[in-house]
Amino acid sequence: MATSMISNGSGWRTGWARRENARRKRAHDAATSVWARTDAELRGMVAAARAARPVSAEQVPWLILRRGESVLWHSPGVRLVTRHDHPERPALRPPGFADFTLSQLTGAFVDHPPSQFPVLDSGPLAITTMRVAFGGARPRDWIHVRVLGVAHDPRRTLTWLEDASGSDLTGLVLDPYAVAGFRFALTLALADAGGRRQSFAEHLERLLAAHQRTRPGPPPDADPEEAPTPARVLLAGLRKLCLGPAGASVARRTVQCATVVAATLMLATMALADPRPSAQLSAAESAGERAVVPPGSTPPGVVDASPAAGTAPVNGPEGTVRPKPTSVPTTAAPAHTPVPARSGGARVSEPSGQPTVPVPGQEGLMTAGVGTRCGAPVNPYGYHYCASGLPVGDPAPGVCGYFRCAPGFWSDTGFMVQCRDDSVSMAGGRPDACALHRGVLRVVRGAP
Repeated sequence: MATSMISNGSGWRTGWARRENARRKRAHDAATSVWARTDAELRGMVAAARAARPVSAEQVPWLILRRGESVLWHSPGVRLVTRHDHPERPALRPPGFADFTLSQLTGAFVDHPPSQFPVLDSGPLAITTMRVAFGGARPRDWIHVRVLGVAHDPRRTLTWLEDASGSDLTGLVLDPYAVAGFRFALTLALADAGGRRQSFAEHLERLLAAHQRTRPGPPPDADPEEAPTPARVLLAGLRKLCLGPAGASVARRTVQCATVVAATLMLATMALADPRPSAQLSAAESAGERAVVPPGSTPPGVVDASPAAGTAPVNGPEGTVRPKPTSVPTTAAPAHTPVPARSGGARVSEPSGQPTVPVPGQEGLMTAGVGTRCGAPVNPYGYHYCASGLPVGDPAPGVCGYFRCAPGFWSDTGFMVQCRDDSVSMAGGRPDACALHRGVLRVVRGAP
């Protein structure tokens, strides 16, 4: 039955449909994972805008809080830069959230400022309900109600602030992992200072509702009849190989097409070459290796024309003399044909048919997998969900590229835990850890 399917062309079409369905499922799973992560981030921001949880004052010992003031976010290391009288001024906007989207929080940000903007100072930074406080060698505050303009650099981890003090325009350069928390906390604090916190929460809920409508749907099943014909696939491959990708320059297409034509001509010349002399030589060498004929004897299959001594000639019907067949001993071919040595004296032995013995020390590499991390994602830091090892109290800066970090991950101080919705939080050790994520599931641990 398989032969009939292949003969009528349905076999390869069925295989194409199976592979295409698997590809569509992988693409759908990847898109769904990205959508779910964005959905969780938006829900966390809505919850924080409705009821923000202040940071403990013990986490910012360098900051003296005023009466009624609480900390919303903090970072241990921020650089302060200035533009002085540089002619290129950023497009500052009054504090607001009308254009606030997730694109301002994520991206491939560069964490160093341009060379023409000197670094004035570095130190910790905190966003409170009243101000943005910088705790470097020369402390500085930006009072929320006196902030006139804000500008987030779309390519760098840089945010410019302008207040009513009349001083030079200054900017804050953050680490890449702290950009999202800083920009969200700053927008929330400025909205709260202007009495628009409720409006900001409603804006986030509208973003969440719009995101809900973009949930990826299941892909349609591929039908075997949709499979492209072999000729169409071949022509598409040749066209891409000769003309290059879409948008390629004329020079590149010309060089690539000339290279493909030259390679095709060379392969055609090699394929049309007459292989018979080489085949005959190989057959002769193989025959010489299979049978060894003693000197002076007649090779097998060849009749000796001269009659043997003492043998009377026999007259045939036509008067011709026919010699009596003589048996010629032959030597049996050896059970193992020796392989000629390569140039340089190296001798190549044939496969023995015995199973390959694994190299010592590679068994762990062969068996290492998800079990060694107890279900944790693959990461270069060795973090896992197993019971051995120490809790992660100071995670690596790039941990959120491998784990799904909960909103406000870097603002919490504790140790790293996995919540029951598969996100990770730095609120381990606190009674309200993972309160918005269905509670703590287990502790994230590192090397012992």
